[in-house]
Amino acid sequence: MAALEDKIRRHRRRKRAALIALIAAVCLFAAAAAAWFAVRLTDISVVGNQNVSESQIERMVFPDAESRLTIKARWFTDYSRDLPMLQNWSVAFSGLHSAVITVEEKPEVGKIAYADSWLYFDEEGYVIGSENGSGSVPELSGFTFRQPVMYSRLMPDDHAEEFTDALTILQLLNKYGIAPDSVHYDSSQRQAFSMELDTISVVIGTPDYLEEKIRALHDMQDQLTGLKGTLHLETYDGSGTENFYFVRE
Repeated sequence: MAALEDKIRRHRRRKRAALIALIAAVCLFAAAAAAWFAVRLTDISVVGNQNVSESQIERMVFPDAESRLTIKARWFTDYSRDLPMLQNWSVAFSGLHSAVITVEEKPEVGKIAYADSWLYFDEEGYVIGSENGSGSVPELSGFTFRQPVMYSRLMPDDHAEEFTDALTILQLLNKYGIAPDSVHYDSSQRQAFSMELDTISVVIGTPDYLEEKIRALHDMQDQLTGLKGTLHLETYDGSGTENFYFVRE
């Protein structure tokens, strides 16, 4: 009888020890999981940027504390989303706490005069530089803007649709490698756009057939070299040379 009771006590002790070991393992796993989920990115570097600051890019990619949790940053973040001012971007992780953001910025396409300074902006109208721009992009005139903010989109006081057209013109000029001194919008002349290109004034007119007009300008640049006068493209629709003309001075 005593032997049986002793056997029962040993069995109970083994069960109790196994239960304690299981509870300890669960607690250890929970603590490890909690520690893992609490790991954050603390060492973030940016390469490839020229105009947009590292801190601004960091804020766009990882906008809040939650997005910097390593587990979320690694497996639950969309790195294919579009970000303003960036043509391409990617993130590489080099450890639990480290990440490298590689970027390709959108190019400067224009500048505006503001408070005795130049503000440079990209193809979407985001201000990306002040004074330190390339200097080779055209000045955009004819619009007034609300107070510009670095890394924010320019907001015209009025003529917002025409400002979008102006951005399209500047994008096309950049695409075709044309660098005029200025692009001007005149709201008093049927939404007319024009530009100054060395000694040539170019009348673009309304924003119809913009691609065709800028391509035509590109194709005749060699012929215009050394001339002085006004190239009229306001009626050009891409269908033939009779739809544009040049007036010498």
